[in-house]
Amino acid sequence: MKALKAEKKINSYAQLAKNLNYRPQSLNEILKGRRNVNIEVLYQFFQNYTVDPRQLFDTFHSSEELQDNKEGNASHLPANPFPRIKFIESSQILNWMLNYNDPSFYENLHHIEIPIKKDEGQDFISICYGGNMMHPTLEHNDILIAKKKNVSSGELTNGEIYIVLSLHGLHILRLDEYSDDNKIILQGDNQSKIKLQIHESEIHAMYQVTAKITPKLGNQ
Repeated sequence: MKALKAEKKINSYAQLAKNLNYRPQSLNEILKGRRNVNIEVLYQFFQNYTVDPRQLFDTFHSSEELQDNKEGNASHLPANPFPRIKFIESSQILNWMLNYNDPSFYENLHHIEIPIKKDEGQDFISICYGGNMMHPTLEHNDILIAKKKNVSSGELTNGEIYIVLSLHGLHILRLDEYSDDNKIILQGDNQSKIKLQIHESEIHAMYQVTAKITPKLGNQ
């Protein structure tokens, strides 16, 4: 708002409040840091004054890059700055288990984009969840976002959900314990609370689930 006023696009904050259909007193509270900005005001602000939201929220590009892009001087700036995360569909899970270490398998996968730093994108995968072992935490067809972890380097955290590729197959369960004899103990969230032990030497790859995208909302 200060920049717009300096550019003579706003004569006064009272005028700005009027253009945003907002009470001048409430806008003054925002300027003094006493009130949060709601999404409706932000939307009107971006629309009315042609402000690129990334100038406030984008952590991937500098303000100079965004200003250059606005002026048409940065054709190299991508429309979407988020990295592309490999997406493994339900029909591809068996193939992934057999070819997890083959780079050619990943070349033809679909991708999704999530707001993480670009240099972290290569460490992530996304996968469609199936089964009921993690009910009610996870539902059938939830899309899981997971980051690759090194089993032997102390990166594992008890209580987190992991995707584990091992000699015994694919497991998506919660880490209950990493024992002294180099075994991981996994457990589901459903009522059966079945536990599974896998030795570190039997694990091909392990990913920590950091987020989920669910296709439906629950009743609560």
